[in-house]
Amino acid sequence: MTSDIGDTAALIEHGKSSLYLFICTTRADALATEGRNLFRLKGVENLNEIDIALVKAFRSTNASYVGGKRACIEITSDVLLRHKAITTRKWLSGLLSDLKAKGFTTLAVIDSQMHPKEEVQAISSLFEGEFRITERESAKGPEKVLRVTKLYNQKYFNQELTLNRDRLMDSELS
Repeated sequence: MTSDIGDTAALIEHGKSSLYLFICTTRADALATEGRNLFRLKGVENLNEIDIALVKAFRSTNASYVGGKRACIEITSDVLLRHKAITTRKWLSGLLSDLKAKGFTTLAVIDSQMHPKEEVQAISSLFEGEFRITERESAKGPEKVLRVTKLYNQKYFNQELTLNRDRLMDSELS
């Protein structure tokens, strides 16, 4: 689920047939790409509309699919801005329960700089893990750093890891 139509065409064109994309923006109709698994929604104002689109997607999926199922909710900050913490938490709680029951691992993206700390905590506490990506200055210039701050029932490396795009791309090609 995203509100950014920028990379949508590439995702639909190069994505697997099992990829479902939910575009939640008033500009969704401006997207020239078509796809069987593309859902165009008018924004995040009507959370019921998003839920209905998800139910339609679940009905059209292959029930015998055994691969990893992942959901990415990039609209979390937009929903939180529009609906505030109580409604967002209630909606996400139901959505996460549904996705977990269907075997999904769910990732939500939230820009913590856009929201009061209490609202971010109200949302992040719903998830079993929390990863933070921050940017800092180094001798080589700005660098992105990943830190796992919570991972329920799992062992994890609790120190920062520097994200290096070139190294990540090299390892992906290997």
